[in-house]
Amino acid sequence: MSRPLPAETAGLTEPANLAPDGPGRRPAERRWLSPRALRLHLALLLVVPCCLAAGLFELTRALAGNQLSWVYVFEWPFFAAFSGRLWWRLLHEEEGASASVSAASAAGTGGPAAEEPADPQLRAWNEYLARLHAESPPGGPPRRSSV
Repeated sequence: MSRPLPAETAGLTEPANLAPDGPGRRPAERRWLSPRALRLHLALLLVVPCCLAAGLFELTRALAGNQLSWVYVFEWPFFAAFSGRLWWRLLHEEEGASASVSAASAAGTGGPAAEEPADPQLRAWNEYLARLHAESPPGGPPRRSSV
């Protein structure tokens, strides 16, 4: 294990785990200030107040005697909390994980879809679908057979 340099111990340089990642940004800054993250922030800032306002509106209706509104009194704040949870998960998902999944699916490697099915009926169904796809690929007019 290497000993830290005197400049690192004095706090004059950034530790290796906080070194800028990319064009002058630390990983945390990139997570919170990337264009994708800013869109997520904007969506959260629009959705949560609207859901809470809808919940308050339904509360006034429920207190006025509308019995069905009691369901919505609890539903709208739940939607606000769910959108906050979704925002947090989308903000903190690993960028490498989604990129590796899309690369593996594009290459046709990895995952259960790449394995040969053990069930003979499933294998026959997949072969049938492959034949249909070869005869009439999606996105175009059907091929005419030369009879």
